[in-house]
Amino acid sequence: MITLDAVVVNVALPSIRAGLGGGITGLQWVVDGYTLMFAAVLLSAGSLSDRFGARRVFGAGLAVFVLASAACGVAPAVGALVAARFVQGAGAAVLMPSSMALVGQAYPHPDRRAPAAAVSAMGGTVATAAGPLLGGVLTMVS
Repeated sequence: MITLDAVVVNVALPSIRAGLGGGITGLQWVVDGYTLMFAAVLLSAGSLSDRFGARRVFGAGLAVFVLASAACGVAPAVGALVAARFVQGAGAAVLMPSSMALVGQAYPHPDRRAPAAAVSAMGGTVATAAGPLLGGVLTMVS
């Protein structure tokens, strides 16, 4: 979901502009706000996971991500969507390191951890490829 949300919105930008208004600057922030917050919070989120426990931090990040995703879905204007995308990017940044820590805890032996990490990375790769396609499908049905 982290990678998917970063790319799914790109194809939907014309529909977002038609439905919510806003100019090219607002649409840029819809895309870049998520990525900017993700990058800004990622390293600190790894530290939070170490300090408070991966499970607890993952749960908090998931709650923030889901609530922000819902806010994106009901945003009445581009400004509200941009704000929700900022929060969504921060939630995604909290999810990433804690999810990898949980994989490490679930598979402590390196021989079993490597395939688990590979499956996790494969999910991100598939999401990167499927994001624009899914964005197009969602745009057509809405």
